[in-house]
Amino acid sequence: VANEIGDAVLFTNYFIYGQSVWDPVWEQVQILATDINDDGIVLTVADLIYLIRIITGDEQPFPPGTGTGSPKLSPYANSGTATVRVENNSVTVSTSSSVDIGGALLVFRYNGLSTGEPTLLSGAAGMNMRYNANGNELRVLVHPSWNGELAAIGAGNREIGSIPTSGDGSIELVEVQMSDARGALMSTSSAKA
Repeated sequence: VANEIGDAVLFTNYFIYGQSVWDPVWEQVQILATDINDDGIVLTVADLIYLIRIITGDEQPFPPGTGTGSPKLSPYANSGTATVRVENNSVTVSTSSSVDIGGALLVFRYNGLSTGEPTLLSGAAGMNMRYNANGNELRVLVHPSWNGELAAIGAGNREIGSIPTSGDGSIELVEVQMSDARGALMSTSSAKA
C-alpha cells in the first residue's frame, strides 16, 4: 500500500537513524520509492512533508509515470536560512524564509560537550520534533503531525528550537534540509549568530 502511515514512520526514522532503517533486500526499491513529491530527488524532507500531506488528505499522490521528465513540484524555487546561536549552555536555532516552512532536518556535530533533549520553541508551534544523538552527531527533524492537523513554521524570522549543552567544547550545524509547506525542497544556507 503506497502513501500510508507506515511509510511516514519508516521515512521519519531514516532522517533520525540513517540508512540502517531500510530492509537490506529491498533497500534500493525503498529508496527509489521516496520521491513522493515527484521532483526527481529521493530521500528529502520535502518528500516526507508531501507524504504527510497525502496522509492527512491535504494533497493527492501523483499518478504513476507522470513524473518522467516533468516534475510536479519545483525544487529550490524558495530558500531558507537556519541560524544557530550558542550561548549560556544552550543552542538556539532560528529559521528565516519568505514562505512557510513545512519541515526541516538539522544535523549537528559536536566535540567536548554533551547535548540534552532538544525542545521546540514558539516559532514552531504545532510542529513535532524527533531527534537522535549518536556519537558526536545530533540529528533533529521538525515536521507536522500526520494525525490531520497540518502545521508549518511561519514565514519570516522564527526561533524554532533549543538544545541544552554542557561542557566547554564546540557544536556546529553541518547539514540543513528544508521543505516549504507544500512539500517542495528549498535551497538552504546556515549561519552563526
